[in-house]
Amino acid sequence: MNPRNALKSAWRAQVESVRIASDRRAEAAGHRMVADVEGRARAAGPLIQLTINAARTGSHRFYEGLSVEASHVGFKRYLDWSGLTKLSGCAAQV
Repeated sequence: MNPRNALKSAWRAQVESVRIASDRRAEAAGHRMVADVEGRARAAGPLIQLTINAARTGSHRFYEGLSVEASHVGFKRYLDWSGLTKLSGCAAQV
């Protein structure tokens, strides 16, 4: 759960890069996961934000089938890590 967003600082549930094993998709594992997230998030705030890779078109269709609104476009840039040490997902200067 993350309190910082443009929706008047309301809490939101953040779901990023979820992958369901292909042999589990027929078991509706993705539907159950989204329902669980929605249930947990409902008490805290009005928004669930999903972040998925633009190339994963199957994921796009899955979320569109759940009436999830495509609302943002993101950008990223990979930086040169030379001179830096990677610590637990964070960068620290050497």
